[in-house]
Amino acid sequence: MIRIYIREDQSTGRFSVLASGHAGTAPEGQDIVCAGVSILLDTLAEAMCRGQDDGSMTVHTIQRESGMYRLEGQCHRGEDGVDGPTVLQTVAAGLALMQAAHPEAVALDVRVTSEGFYPDGKIIDTGSPT
Repeated sequence: MIRIYIREDQSTGRFSVLASGHAGTAPEGQDIVCAGVSILLDTLAEAMCRGQDDGSMTVHTIQRESGMYRLEGQCHRGEDGVDGPTVLQTVAAGLALMQAAHPEAVALDVRVTSEGFYPDGKIIDTGSPT
């Protein structure tokens, strides 16, 4: 199962996305559920890089390994170019559609706050997705 955690602090624009695991719906290299999740996260990573160039996003971490993806950054509402919050919300909507279509293979946990980062300063946790 792919477990995906999205944390967003709307008061600061900071966010983190952690995805780990494999869908297990087909042999490695042939799993379209894994491919779908990967392309959505690749899209967010690309938007983060472009947003870094135009000021709509700040990149803190982009890390991809087999069975794991971590993205951390900060969204800004830019006058030109990509609107960071909209990109994050669009990718989250795509991941929610993946979960709805394949609940046996994708678990998504999204938590949004407008009251600042969680007390320890981190917004990723590895609690069970709901």
